[in-house]
Amino acid sequence: MEDITKKEFKTPEIKKPSIGHPFENVNGQWFLKDKICTRNYIQDKRGLLLDPDGTIESGDMKLVGGKGIGGGTVVVKVGQDIQSAVNRINELGGGTVFLENGTHKRTTDLVLYSYVKLQGQSADNCTLDFNATSAEIKIVGTNAYTTGTISTTNRDATVTGSGTTFTDAMAGRYMLLAGVWYQIASITDTTHLELAIPYGAIAFSGEGTVIATKKDDVKIIDLKISNSTGTGIAVQYINEFFTKNVLIQLCGTGLTVDDSSNLQIDTIDFALNGEATVLTNCHLVGMKDTGSLTTTVGDGVEFNNCTGINISGLFIFNSAVDGIRFVGCSSIVGVGMFVVTSGGDGIEFVSGNTDVVLEGSASNSNAGDGIQMTATTDYCKLIGCIARDNGAYGIDIQNANCDKNTITNCTTNGNSTGDINDTGTGTVAANNVT
Repeated sequence: MEDITKKEFKTPEIKKPSIGHPFENVNGQWFLKDKICTRNYIQDKRGLLLDPDGTIESGDMKLVGGKGIGGGTVVVKVGQDIQSAVNRINELGGGTVFLENGTHKRTTDLVLYSYVKLQGQSADNCTLDFNATSAEIKIVGTNAYTTGTISTTNRDATVTGSGTTFTDAMAGRYMLLAGVWYQIASITDTTHLELAIPYGAIAFSGEGTVIATKKDDVKIIDLKISNSTGTGIAVQYINEFFTKNVLIQLCGTGLTVDDSSNLQIDTIDFALNGEATVLTNCHLVGMKDTGSLTTTVGDGVEFNNCTGINISGLFIFNSAVDGIRFVGCSSIVGVGMFVVTSGGDGIEFVSGNTDVVLEGSASNSNAGDGIQMTATTDYCKLIGCIARDNGAYGIDIQNANCDKNTITNCTTNGNSTGDINDTGTGTVAANNVT
């Protein structure tokens, strides 16, 4: 029998992958130049590649280290599944989904989660096309409850409901009160609950209830969104939503936001949508350098039951109905707005509006009034505005229940029916040019 103790053994040679790359094996790890990769790595096909900066390539996806909200970025090429990239970033706790230039087609909803930023390579050359389907970008909280009304007291953590059925499952969720999301600490019974911190605004009674597991801090930037028969971007139950350098075109409605707070709509262009944007029960809203070119069936911008609205540099051209419409809104500041050629009124305050300042804005050549206060719009100040060449009045205060409004240093001439019509109560008009 052979004495194997005297047999010479050779260490097996580990062969380098023959895939055309300069690999080196160091202590069992395969290196591609200054990168680490698995032995089966082939670019854009299989395996893993790790760069020194933390970038990981996995098949046809790339996770870029050190960037984005949650510390990572997934790069998506045309033809790859955007939702898979969003889901991956969500599993990491947040980050950026970066779409390379080209047309990314989808026929199902793209669902975004908290702390996710959807970013195109450039708004001019990166398009998310919903291919004439009802699919949309959807950012919606869960576990929503909106039954009954509620009452609060300043500096008190107790919320009292009427017609509500609060349940223990709602503890830990959030309640939207006076534009701020308050976490629910506990449920006392079906009509009483306790907030984690005391309510800190003006007491109210009989207001609508909004409870949800909210979404937080979602961003969409540098992207063109096109061709949804529904809504380009649909948002509900969110705290902190930010858009910038986005073009939304050829959609049923460009953007809808409901039951949300802390919104920044910055440098958004709407083109050839049925209606540009509708905000309902939204609070602490900033709208800057944004505009709409031609709506086919609806208003340009519509605000319903919103508070804390700050608008600057808004332009609205050629809306099918009103250019801008406010219903049940308060604490509105609008500066440098420009509305022309609307099929209805340029700017209409329908009813239930209070504490409004419009300054240095123009509403010209609209089919109806330039600026109209239809009913119950109180404490509105029009300062240095222009309302010319409209099909009805320049400025029209239509109802006696529009109280204590001010019109100063405005220019209103060339309007078909008249320059200023005032049937309001306690209106102050001074230094206007007609």
